[in-house]
Amino acid sequence: MALLKLTKPLPRSDKHISLAKLPVIPPKAGLKCLVGGWGQMFDGGPRTAKLLYIDVTLISAKECDKQLNVKEIDFLCAIDPDPFTHQNPCIGDLGAPLMHDDVVYGIVSLLMGCGKGDWPSVYVDVYASVKWIEGKIISNGGTTLSVPIKMEFFTGSFLLFVIIYKICVN
Repeated sequence: MALLKLTKPLPRSDKHISLAKLPVIPPKAGLKCLVGGWGQMFDGGPRTAKLLYIDVTLISAKECDKQLNVKEIDFLCAIDPDPFTHQNPCIGDLGAPLMHDDVVYGIVSLLMGCGKGDWPSVYVDVYASVKWIEGKIISNGGTTLSVPIKMEFFTGSFLLFVIIYKICVN
């Protein structure tokens, strides 16, 4: 995970630009989320020319361990529960956000199946890093907001993704 420090603030009056929110509570299994991206539309297929998204549902660490046979889960896992689609992030989607109501709960980190089978997709758990993120913001001359939902979070190319996502959705 990386944070970007902008030299100039983004215009907050632009309807196409919105800052992602940090989670204030850990996500729970069953939470329905969106994952957007410009990755391949299916394994070995072409990349999309426009932003696409998939619907996924978070599963428990125990269920993820059972399906992926891993003993330590420091990540979030999600699956498309629709047996007809079984969508997962594909090549080109790494770093894309796992979002629910403009809150970023995860970042695509491991590609499993690219839409094949019942494999869960794996995400960096943003909530687990909130204190680190806030510490970096403060130590680099920023301050965190005193409102319940902090809005000062950007990771890698994620800033550009959120801006473009808002433009495409609105």
